[in-house]
Amino acid sequence: MSEREISIAIVPITADVNYDLAPRSPASLLAERGHRVTIIGWNGGGRAARLIRAHGGRVSIYLLPGLDVGLPGLTWPVPLVLGVANVLKEVGFDVLWIYKHANPSIIPPVLLARRMNKPVVFVVQGVRCNINPIVNTLYYAYLRSFDKMVCDMASKVVVLNKSDAILIQRFGCPAEKIKVIPNGIDTELFRPLRDGDPFLVVWHGRLVRGKGLEDLIKAIHILRRHHGLKARLNIVGDGPLKPYLMEMVRKLRLKEHVSFVGWIPYAEIPRFICRGAIYAFPSFFEGMPWAVLEAMACGRAVVASNIPGIKDIIDDEVDGVLVRPGNIHSLADAIAMLMEDEDLRKRLGRNARSKMLKHYDISIIVDKIERTCMELLGR
Repeated sequence: MSEREISIAIVPITADVNYDLAPRSPASLLAERGHRVTIIGWNGGGRAARLIRAHGGRVSIYLLPGLDVGLPGLTWPVPLVLGVANVLKEVGFDVLWIYKHANPSIIPPVLLARRMNKPVVFVVQGVRCNINPIVNTLYYAYLRSFDKMVCDMASKVVVLNKSDAILIQRFGCPAEKIKVIPNGIDTELFRPLRDGDPFLVVWHGRLVRGKGLEDLIKAIHILRRHHGLKARLNIVGDGPLKPYLMEMVRKLRLKEHVSFVGWIPYAEIPRFICRGAIYAFPSFFEGMPWAVLEAMACGRAVVASNIPGIKDIIDDEVDGVLVRPGNIHSLADAIAMLMEDEDLRKRLGRNARSKMLKHYDISIIVDKIERTCMELLGR
């Protein structure tokens, strides 16, 4: 191994192979720079473990069996994957990056890294939770106990935005451990492909509670019924909330105007985003949503919630429009404004694209990841 080469173990638990193997993913770019990357995650429910190698063996992805203990229709998957530490012992590593919090699967690999005297970077992808009182209580109890323990053992705690950097200190994480590294985006893949239909709104992601999809569908209803606009909505993705949303669309008589596209390959997402000129993301809580970064990189005029994690990305009426979460009429008014004002729509889209190129391109973020590893290893 060369003096500069680093063996980086990344444990996201819920791994996305299509993303990790994309030409400009963090793993691919780190491999191009001469590092070795091992990614360990859940296999999605299969019984057998899988191993995928890429970039001449510099990227290895281990997909392990596990059990999803998430609450259907309420939470994202929470897979318990118990073999992570065993794989880490077998492959070896210089630095461990843990990307999943509120999941006990991360505790054994962190304990292993501590015993091996290896630095640990704990990436907390959003601190807030606003699903319902029961889920919220369980989440924050876990954050104050087990995640606090991981924070104590970590060499660095990475958060996605300044708001989370402040909030996580209230849960006992020392300020000197915290570093802000935002999510990054492949601005070569996610780029403007066409102007887009000014009356088509696009949303993409996982269909779960907390994303504001109910509000977005109601906003389309208001736009058609009260604003007289021929608004349409494309929902790209899938998830446990889909049957409920489809029933809502039926009751509001919007079946001809709201389309459920389903899951599509990662590389196809820009084409679907660019079908519409407007992108909406009325979520109630986020760390830093890739969906918004992807839409901005595609030069769309974005309407999104004025919440931490999104307001860190968007400057209101400069490169997007921010609205109060849960205010359906404000959401509808903001979309109507963009549908009716072509100059504003295009200006916001241009500014959004420029910001993504300047601050959020994935190569910039990989620079920060690489530099953090070097610092922890004293190189």
